[in-house]
Amino acid sequence: MVIGTHDISASLGGYREWRPAGPLARYCEAVWHYDGRRAAPPHRLLPDNKPSLILYTRHDALGRVTDSSIVVSGSRMQADWYRPAAGDCQTGLRLYPELAAECAGICPRDFRGISEPPPEGMGRHLEPLTDPGAGLPSGAVVAQLVSRFLSQARDVTLRPEHRAAAMIRKSGGRIPVADLARRLDLCERQLRRRFEAVMGITPKAYARLIRHLTAVSLADRQAIPDWADIACMAGYFDQSHMIRDIRELTGTSPARLHAERRAESEISNTENQASVILDLTVRNERIRENETYCSFGAGGQPARRGHGAGWRTNGSVR
Repeated sequence: MVIGTHDISASLGGYREWRPAGPLARYCEAVWHYDGRRAAPPHRLLPDNKPSLILYTRHDALGRVTDSSIVVSGSRMQADWYRPAAGDCQTGLRLYPELAAECAGICPRDFRGISEPPPEGMGRHLEPLTDPGAGLPSGAVVAQLVSRFLSQARDVTLRPEHRAAAMIRKSGGRIPVADLARRLDLCERQLRRRFEAVMGITPKAYARLIRHLTAVSLADRQAIPDWADIACMAGYFDQSHMIRDIRELTGTSPARLHAERRAESEISNTENQASVILDLTVRNERIRENETYCSFGAGGQPARRGHGAGWRTNGSVR
């Protein structure tokens, strides 16, 4: 079964992504895999409302599967931290959020955690993949996950709210809501109501998520990012607008986030992996503790700058 048009469309640290092809591409933005069989540091999961349907497995020192389960990584409006245990692996399908409810019963409004149980029907259909005795190689696991998902996925008739989400992504979050409503022959109030019912957030909030993911992706391609240029390309008014948005969503500055992600990538390309992991683990834990501390004001009340914890979920490369 062909699942991607390229061997790897994106990678970061232990994460790899493939762009889907064929029927899967209708429902799914990416097929991804996280390999944690070697020790890995805690890392930041970026805010994103695209849910992932995940086969989670844990391996012992000999590479044997000791535990497995099907989970859903849901919508995140703030970053979170993922602390992988040695031997943890995940294979996931990152779904288009506007289609996830109808095709798989996974509504972004209802699934908000990093590890939620799947809808009963889909979970039961995928349950055979969790048999530790199956011993499937990673390629076969992906093929089985895709095949079983497609056999259970329900067809979706596209409505204006579905098209609105796709148009926001295609524009990189730059399209004004008024223009979106006009192109879909809806008033802004109708669009917002219908969009929020499907996505769990407003069109404006979704565009904000898309812009920050675009900026992070652009920065990932540069050793020394040109932040002013990135802000312009990602659709921000100016650099300060981008810095404020990314800080509010991820709990840290664009520069620090870029440094974290560069360091994570270096882990898979260094001979002295153990010392790099230890150094990055200690540094990231200090960052997390500092961000959590700074997110509370006097008397333990939340400060205005937001909670400051964050990272990536779905195992998402983003």
